[in-house]
Amino acid sequence: MERIHILKDAGEEYERRKAAATSPEERDTLMREFAEFRTRHREEDIRRGKRLPGFHLQTQQIMWARWIEIAASHERDAMKALDAARAGEPQLAEELRQSLVAITAAACAVEALYEDVKYLIDDRRRIDDAAERITDCLSEAFGLPRTEHDQLLDNLTWLFERRNEGLHPYSEMAPTEVHPAGLNTSAEMAHFNGQESRKALVVALGALELAANPPSPANRRVERWIDDRRTYHEQVVDPIRSTITGH
Repeated sequence: MERIHILKDAGEEYERRKAAATSPEERDTLMREFAEFRTRHREEDIRRGKRLPGFHLQTQQIMWARWIEIAASHERDAMKALDAARAGEPQLAEELRQSLVAITAAACAVEALYEDVKYLIDDRRRIDDAAERITDCLSEAFGLPRTEHDQLLDNLTWLFERRNEGLHPYSEMAPTEVHPAGLNTSAEMAHFNGQESRKALVVALGALELAANPPSPANRRVERWIDDRRTYHEQVVDPIRSTITGH
């Protein structure tokens, strides 16, 4: 990722200098120098095994966009199952299944966002806790004030604790708890349901909103990343957000 941004930085510097050039000869020199830089950069990428020799397409999936789609799809199904359970239909197990995926996918969307952003800023201190590590990175990259930092940390702490509860469950009995449908159920069904799926989706959408419209981007690379990812917000995230009242 660092080398990708080095090339983008060089491209922007070339465009600035070309725009300020005062003669065709100066522009030709700049063009030749930048072409030579790109060639050296490409050859080094090939040497490092980052790309193949010759002409080959390089592609990338923006994984937080895919994960938020998965979270939204399963959240909808979990909410449908909750409505059916409230109407007396035997849908609690289906709701549990859908909610497990929805909550896990919401956490994966946030983790994928972190992985997309962390190389845009200087290395941060090592933090083992996922919620704290991601909050630290996003706060630095997006210039979050303390109040937004603390709110994000609270939200992500809940999300990852709930995700871990589903992925790393204890193999032991527990007292029943009240399910949103008004029934006494297992703790798992009370914790993984339509309402909790909606909450997880809202938390993930909140993190993505900070990425789309950050208060104070840390540097030019963050600003450029925001522009590069804008289409994903407009075509993927915003339509999902519009289905959630108030978000």
